[in-house]
Amino acid sequence: MAKTQIKNYIFKPGIGALDNLYPNAYSLLSQNKTFLQKEVTAWIQSQVDAGASGFVGYTYNQEKCERDVGFIIDAYLYDLRYGGNSKTYK
Repeated sequence: MAKTQIKNYIFKPGIGALDNLYPNAYSLLSQNKTFLQKEVTAWIQSQVDAGASGFVGYTYNQEKCERDVGFIIDAYLYDLRYGGNSKTYK
């Protein structure tokens, strides 16, 4: 059986160790993490103050809420960088 030489092969490696699958989304989310944390807690507080349905008598710890939103954003960032949804699910 004759062998043929491939002359036009172009090697296309995967992403590098420091690259992202979705660099624009990763950048926007990481740059706005603090803003999002503050906005979430402000929205919750406005719902509590207005007595919105589901928020009547609702109490929460603002610091822990911001911390938890940060954990969620970190999980999103990990999954955007490496693909999949393992950290978001966890």
